[in-house]
Amino acid sequence: MGKFKFLLLHLISYLIVLSVVILLSNSTYTNGWYPFGIGVFNFVLAIIARFGLIKEKNINTIVSIIFSCIANGLLISSLCVATNTYITTPIDELLLIVLSYAIIGTLIYVVFYFLMNIQFLRKHFIISLIAYLILTFGLIIFLTINQESIYFGGLIIYNLISWFFLICYLKKSSDVSDMYNHMSIASMSTVVILIIIALIVLSEGDADVGGDLDLDLDLPDLDLPSSQEKNKKKDVGL
Repeated sequence: MGKFKFLLLHLISYLIVLSVVILLSNSTYTNGWYPFGIGVFNFVLAIIARFGLIKEKNINTIVSIIFSCIANGLLISSLCVATNTYITTPIDELLLIVLSYAIIGTLIYVVFYFLMNIQFLRKHFIISLIAYLILTFGLIIFLTINQESIYFGGLIIYNLISWFFLICYLKKSSDVSDMYNHMSIASMSTVVILIIIALIVLSEGDADVGGDLDLDLDLPDLDLPSSQEKNKKKDVGL
């Protein structure tokens, strides 16, 4: 199996697992901190599997990819819960949304591969790469015109994962172990980015809750003299 097909198969599998995790977690949690915490825990497991716990060749990177993929799905779900996105969306409709993300993410990878088979584009590789990056983000903006902002966010995240897989494809790999290593690093890099974004969103949500607190204290109705009454008492010598 060639490098392109190898990474394509793993990208499709990755995006499917990611979508399933989003579906399950988004319909389970009502507080964004819960999927966030479980996602961070899975990320820790991914790090342990990658660098310490498992010594078997390739198994450590495969396990780390799986854990980090689950972490990414949970972190995306935490963002959805925190922003009240898809709360009332039927599960079948949500399935179509995340699958459309997966299809677009896969197409981004596939189209770039075929474009690089064109001699002119391959000759001007850096310019072609930058132009393709701009075009893909332009496509995302076009697809999300007059839509809710989360559509833009979801496509951005799936697009980011596809671009990390493109980087894996472009990096030199001597064997399968190298490709698994690149995918593991790419997947964990996505987790780090999502952790930062989720922390910002969740923290702002808590701040808004704190700012909206209405301190309605049930104080007794005290009949205190006003300042005018005090002045009158002073005038009469009291």
